[in-house]
Amino acid sequence: MFEIKADIDTTGDIKIHWLKPLEAAIFDEDEILILEAEHHMKKRVKCAGGTLKEIKFESGTVCKQGDIIGLVELCQHEEVMRESFLCTTCGKNLKESGGDPESDAIAKIKANGGKYNSYLGLSSTTLHHETDAERFQKDRKTNLLKKKKMILVLDLDHTLIHTIEVGRNNNSGSSLKTEKPRNDEDVFEFTMDRINYRVKLRPHLDLFLHVLSQKFELYVYTNGTKSYAEEIC
Repeated sequence: MFEIKADIDTTGDIKIHWLKPLEAAIFDEDEILILEAEHHMKKRVKCAGGTLKEIKFESGTVCKQGDIIGLVELCQHEEVMRESFLCTTCGKNLKESGGDPESDAIAKIKANGGKYNSYLGLSSTTLHHETDAERFQKDRKTNLLKKKKMILVLDLDHTLIHTIEVGRNNNSGSSLKTEKPRNDEDVFEFTMDRINYRVKLRPHLDLFLHVLSQKFELYVYTNGTKSYAEEIC
């Protein structure tokens, strides 16, 4: 576990303001909390990618310099894009400047106890060897030619759907949410990392996707997390 410590230039009390809830997924270099000290001094704290596993000082409470205020389970980077060397979970760029970028990335992954996937295509299938990747690409190409289809990648957010945050679950387990519009079949809600989201589908989306699926093999792209994409799709 990675320890988050109160580190700000003060000898007095430090007030905590968490930006992430417990069990929240953290992107690499995400801001997770704000430390506030005397004389309106503030510090925004960033963290490596992972999951916020423990909060020792709740928002609004105070601590002292050097106190451990939270624990983060760091991402193990188990799935990495071959060309960009970006972790598919936390978004960390494992490519080092100079030397062999692939060797550097693999060394980092193994040091964290993770597995290196030599190739990740437009599929949820995880492949560990180059021969598997080549075979997968060949089979997919043959299958597409047989179906006389091409690949079409659609942007998810602000194109197919629109997602907004409508409330947060507090530590007592209760939930504060805005009311869902009535009689709207194109709206649904879900909760992820204790945050409530509302999703609005673009009008006639089902028909649009049905027509496209006759001529294309469809995939979606999102800047959101993997867990967000899985909730939507």
